[in-house]
This record gives sequence, structure tokens and C-alpha cells, in this order.
Amino acid sequence: MTDLPLFRAQKGTYITLLLFFLLFMACFTPFSLWSLMVLYMVGCVALCTIAKNQGIVPAGICLLFSLGGMYVVFGAPGAYVTAGYLLPTFLMYLLLKARKAKPLYAAPALILCQLLSQTAIFLLLNARVGGELFFKAGESVAALLADNELGDMVLISMANYGLLPLSSELAKDAVTLAENGTYMLSAAAKAELLLAVRMLAENLLTALLPGMLISHSVETGLLCWLWPRHRAERNAMSAEEKQQEKFRRRSGRVFDLPEEPATLEATLKEKRIPHISLWHLPRPWGLRIGILGLGYFLISSDNTAFAMLGQMFYSLFTVVFSIQGLATLNFVQQKKGSRYQWRVGLPIVLTLAFPNTLIILGLLDQLTNMRMLRPLRRPPDDENHYPFDDDDDINP
Repeated sequence: MTDLPLFRAQKGTYITLLLFFLLFMACFTPFSLWSLMVLYMVGCVALCTIAKNQGIVPAGICLLFSLGGMYVVFGAPGAYVTAGYLLPTFLMYLLLKARKAKPLYAAPALILCQLLSQTAIFLLLNARVGGELFFKAGESVAALLADNELGDMVLISMANYGLLPLSSELAKDAVTLAENGTYMLSAAAKAELLLAVRMLAENLLTALLPGMLISHSVETGLLCWLWPRHRAERNAMSAEEKQQEKFRRRSGRVFDLPEEPATLEATLKEKRIPHISLWHLPRPWGLRIGILGLGYFLISSDNTAFAMLGQMFYSLFTVVFSIQGLATLNFVQQKKGSRYQWRVGLPIVLTLAFPNTLIILGLLDQLTNMRMLRPLRRPPDDENHYPFDDDDDINP
């Protein structure tokens, strides 16, 4: 039987239900786009977290609010697509909890579920619109902005930041001040900007969607397993334990480095998720994932299928080694006793300012074993062989 509760009558449960209700009600307002973005970005992770901490019934109610919000804005097709996105991962999470699956199996299962469900939605929608999904999606975005009360403000902001082009002859009298204090676009300028929005959305989806299917699936599937466990552990702490952990996080290292790295067999038997600073790829898998980086050279291919395949391969390569780079950076910060604010803030700054830093750091860790978390291939006293020159083993 699953250890998930049906309903926990506590303050957090009612606050969660209220938040999802407010997001649903926001779909009747001009802020519907922002509400739907929140429901999409946190949907799967939120449902799994609610099921783990507040109960299966509250999670089901929040799922209905999410489906209802999509139905209000996009009608029945939007609700069907949202159900195809949220339900498989949510049900897979319930199944894994019922089977008491180990983290090393559960997280990949959720990632695979996310990937299959998102790919299936993409293929079904593409077939439904005759293979012109990106074109139709661009038209939908443009139509949504055209009918939204804040659509003119969004278009004006995008044009001011250079995201949308506007011809010089229309730019002079493009914006007027309405009686209610909002800015409005002239009909000609609005038509031109809506056309630019449609083309921008189409080009972005063509270039980014195949890779996003991979990266979003990995990140969402991983968080769907890790974040609910983290919140459950936090909720189970007493006030004194929370205060002690808060002090440890602010003062420096929050875990003890292992004297000897664990073997893969020991890791498979371990039910507790190791600290993120100890995450690393097993040696054989590092090579297999590393080869996918060659997909970068297929992205510019004239063949659409090869280009999409290259995007997906390269996206998987970057997201996996970015996670390993984040783990390596956290490991170094932990050893040096960095404060919690630095351990959180530095990766964010590096990701925004130098996006490839974590990828490079992850690759260096995989190639050099700088954290010494993977055992040597040969014992140091073996004079006949170089310590890292061995056949494939199963140790991480």
C-alpha cells in the first residue's frame, strides 16, 4: 500500500487549495496567460508534492482546477492536452509510491514518463493540424494577444525591447493614450506586430521545442521525485531540528563527506537520496551521455529530422552535465564552508551570465574524477597498470 495520505486537514492543505482556486479564477481575467504559465511550469511537481504532503484528494482537486483553467482559456482541446501532460506523471508517481520504488529507479521512471507523454502530445497535435503545429501555435499566440485586454501593452513592451520589429512609417503614430490611462496601438501597427509575434513564436518553437522536450522532461521528472521528499522531510522536523538545520545551512557544510565512495550495488540498496553535492554519473554512463554531445553538429543539418534529433541529443547532453556541474560546484562550496546564500546564488548567477559554465564543470568532473567519488580502476599500489586504465566496471 502507498504511504500517501488521502487528506490531511491542516493549514497547508487549505492554503494550497486556495492558491489553485485563485489561479483558476485568474483564468477569467486579463491575467489568464500568467496563470496558465504558472500552472504549466509547476503543474506536475506541484501535484506530486501535494499528494505526498497534503494528500491524494487535495492533489486531485488541484488537478481539476488546472484542467478547468485550460478549459476556460482554450476550450476542450486545451483541457485534453493538459490532462495528457499532467495525468501520466501524476499516476506514475502514485504507482511508484505504492510500490515503494527506490530513488535510483523512480526518478528515471518519472523522466521517461514525462518524455513519452510530452512526445505523444506533440505528435498527436502535429498530426491533428496537418503537420503545421508550429505555424498553428504561432497563430494561437497572436490571437490570444489580439483578444487580451493587456495584449497591446505586451506588444508595446516587446517592440520597445527590440523583440518585435515595427516599420518606421508606422512607429510614429503607433501608440496612443486611452481614456483609462492605458496605452493602445493603432490598427495597422497592431496588425504588423501580431504578424511578427506569430513568426517569432513559430521560429522559436521550431528551434527550441525538440530540445525543450528533453530538458524539461529531465528536470520535471527529477523534481517530481526529489521535491516532495524534501518537503516531507522538512515537515517531519521538529521546530528545534529546523532551527539547527537553518544554522548549519547558514554557517557552512551541512553533511559529512564520505571516507570511501559507495559502490553502485550499495547505492541501489540505499533508499535515502544522497546530498546533491555527491551526485555523479557512473563511468560507463558518462561516456554514453557524452557521445550525445555530437548532436550539436546535426542541429544545422538541412534535413529536418536530423536537425530535430540533434537538438534532442544535445539537450540531453547539456542538462545531464549541467546537473553534474551543479553538484560539483556545491561539493566545492561545501568543503570550503560557503554560506547557504552563496551556495544558492552563485549557480543562478553563473547560469544567467555564463550559461555553459556548469556544463564545462560537469564534464571536467566526469573526465578527471576531481571529487574522487568514483573508485580507481586499479589499486594505487598496482605497478603494472595505470590506475584509471581498466575495462568497464559497474562502480559509479
